[in-house]
Amino acid sequence: MFTLSPKLIYLTRRNPAFAREEWTARWRQHGALGMSRARWKNVRRYVHCDLIEPQGEEGAYLGDHDGVGLIWHRSVEHRNAHFSDNEAQEVMEADEDETFAEKIWLHCLSAEEQIIAEPDPDAPFHLFCFAWDDEQFPDVPGSRGQAYCTPLPHPSGSAWGLDCKQIGEFWFKDRGLATSAALALNRPGRICVIGRDCELYNLSDA
Repeated sequence: MFTLSPKLIYLTRRNPAFAREEWTARWRQHGALGMSRARWKNVRRYVHCDLIEPQGEEGAYLGDHDGVGLIWHRSVEHRNAHFSDNEAQEVMEADEDETFAEKIWLHCLSAEEQIIAEPDPDAPFHLFCFAWDDEQFPDVPGSRGQAYCTPLPHPSGSAWGLDCKQIGEFWFKDRGLATSAALALNRPGRICVIGRDCELYNLSDA
């Protein structure tokens, strides 16, 4: 049963005008703009997970994504209020055009988050597995935290742009373990992304 705050998840691709090494700062600028708007009162926590540059065979499954954005709303009602507040829409979408290859709504969903094992704060490597199948994720050797996310209904009743069925999240102290887990989880109909989290906002610190 969903009792806590819903979690908005979006996959990013950078505007091709930016090299990956310079784009992160532009994403942070976009995030700061979002946090400055009145509707941000609905948000509990905000994290950018910055992609770790793929190495060797990793490019075969990490693809051309540049990061994962995570926004926890304070409740389902706060999420719905955030979505229905159009005050910032024009400004934010114009900035999205400068920041990303495509609009965020094309690559996002709001999900129910179930924490299987609390993430170890000393485990910096964050693996996402976006799955278009409903096969249960296995226990992952070496993981130091695990979460499972399933999509919630869109407040308007329409489909989410990111139309996967489930998302598994795993944390690791060692990049090699994260890479091995991604290789084990990867298959047709899945996208695996490894990154490092950067927390930009936490209501408990405000």
